[in-house]
Amino acid sequence: LGNTPGQENEEDLDAFEEGVANRGRGVVVTRAGGIDPAIITALRVLVSSEEEWLAVGEAVGNLVTVNSGGKENERLALVVAQKALELELLAKPTTLGEDEESWKNKNSLGLGTEDMLALQFRIEKKKLLKEAMFALSLL
Repeated sequence: LGNTPGQENEEDLDAFEEGVANRGRGVVVTRAGGIDPAIITALRVLVSSEEEWLAVGEAVGNLVTVNSGGKENERLALVVAQKALELELLAKPTTLGEDEESWKNKNSLGLGTEDMLALQFRIEKKKLLKEAMFALSLL
């Protein structure tokens, strides 16, 4: 979908991303709600077979509830969501374990306030992604 990474027109991206909260294009997840239900609905649409899409009257709103596109459609949407979370976690330059080790050694590493805040953020983001992956695995 769209351009191959590295082929984007920077001016187009800047104009498109103005006001976008998720400029890094990662997966948006919250601790309280997991993956936004609107994202799951969109995934149901994207994984729908032609038969499933026609069965819901070609209307996104008919794919809002769990299994609204059928059990296989729901399974596929959750697999895609799970994979997106996994890829987001794998895209990070360090692992949760490495970040936690750095946190333990923050004083000897001489980390400044900004570096410590960034490290805390990375740790929490990775924990959140793992929690969301676990929650999806239970569905």
